[in-house]
Amino acid sequence: MAQISGRSPFDNKPSLGSLVFEEFVPPSAWTDDSTCLLVDLPGFKRQELKLQVDNQTHLVVSGQRQVRENKYKRFDQRFELPKNADTEKITGE
Repeated sequence: MAQISGRSPFDNKPSLGSLVFEEFVPPSAWTDDSTCLLVDLPGFKRQELKLQVDNQTHLVVSGQRQVRENKYKRFDQRFELPKNADTEKITGE
């Protein structure tokens, strides 16, 4: 967890330096047939998550959500895609 104190002199909102980011690793697993990756993300909304295919070989799943006024939870994980993965059909729900 990182915390840097400070406030922006231009407004009453906390500056980026006063925000606290809690990094975590969510539980995850491929289904038995390797067609679906399950990532347990309670409390996260769709707009707080991001899916990317990296070099056609890895799926990058990341997210960040506000927990309190100046505290955020975030994660960033890379998963190797199965050799037969059709990267054009990757979706999230």
